[in-house]
Amino acid sequence: MFTDRDLDGTYDASEAVTVTLSDAGSTASDDSVEIDGQTITITEEGVYVFSGTLSDGQIIVDVEDSEKVQIVLNGADITCSDSAAIYVLNADKVFVTTASGTENTLTV
Repeated sequence: MFTDRDLDGTYDASEAVTVTLSDAGSTASDDSVEIDGQTITITEEGVYVFSGTLSDGQIIVDVEDSEKVQIVLNGADITCSDSAAIYVLNADKVFVTTASGTENTLTV
């Protein structure tokens, strides 16, 4: 069911898409991330590194059902008042890991 890569929490930061969360306007380093207000949607397979704060927002994963996504929390604080802070709409596998030495918070 899981490959060695699936179980490995490491990632190549040079190939990752970076997303900076902010109530004033989040930003992403790649078009595979759609930003609509406080909703951040991942639309392609890959590694995504999130940092910053959303006081009432959500990360949605919506990729092909054969694709894998790794979400790396790197000092992220995400609160969603009415649903999960990270919601997987569609994907083969989604892995949530944390960057070494960081504190991260997901709140519903």
